[in-house]
Amino acid sequence: MKLNYLFFLIVLFAFTALSAQGFYFDVGGGFGRAATTWTEQELGYPMPPYSKVGIGYDVGGKIGHSPFTELPLYFVADFAWTLSSSWEYKYEYIWYSPPVYKESSELTANHMFIGPGIVYYPTTVFQFSASLGVVNTVSKQLYSYERIYPDHTEGTSSTITASNFGFGFNLSGAFDLGNKTGFLIGSKLSVIDNRVEFKDEDLYIDQKMDLSTTYVGLFVKYRIK
Repeated sequence: MKLNYLFFLIVLFAFTALSAQGFYFDVGGGFGRAATTWTEQELGYPMPPYSKVGIGYDVGGKIGHSPFTELPLYFVADFAWTLSSSWEYKYEYIWYSPPVYKESSELTANHMFIGPGIVYYPTTVFQFSASLGVVNTVSKQLYSYERIYPDHTEGTSSTITASNFGFGFNLSGAFDLGNKTGFLIGSKLSVIDNRVEFKDEDLYIDQKMDLSTTYVGLFVKYRIK
């Protein structure tokens, strides 16, 4: 419910910005390096953290306005969607007698960011931006296991989806190529912290994970101001 109020206020702010003289808007995307660390909670105690670095993707935009006539500072609403590349971990148990037990999990995290921010132009051809907001992380875990006997194999697989809220911030710098309209070419840093929980009664899965993602990438955006 609180997210609905936040979304309503930001949309209202966006429509107000459309009628303002110092209007600002950009939209685009990019790709880069996504480093994800997750720590499982087992019986209330944190397990050793796992880390994975892979390719990440980022799409989003900003809309806002500047109340100043001389100062090139814009107050904006920042929307962003960041996809962390999937990561996989496997392990295998071999008992003194059959069966051989194999288990694997593949995880993917989608982060949807919304929050207020600023855009500042120290020069006419370069901008800095920063924003702080709420992140809805939608994670999917493809879980599978096998019991391998000498004469047959037993196993199952299941996809478990979890959706949880956390917090994050974005920092970026870009060259501005244009006047009233133009393109931004720059780099972005996103840091996201969240806790996700996977549950599946049939597979007896009840996992809690502290998930932290740091994304660094390049982007190209279309800009109007």
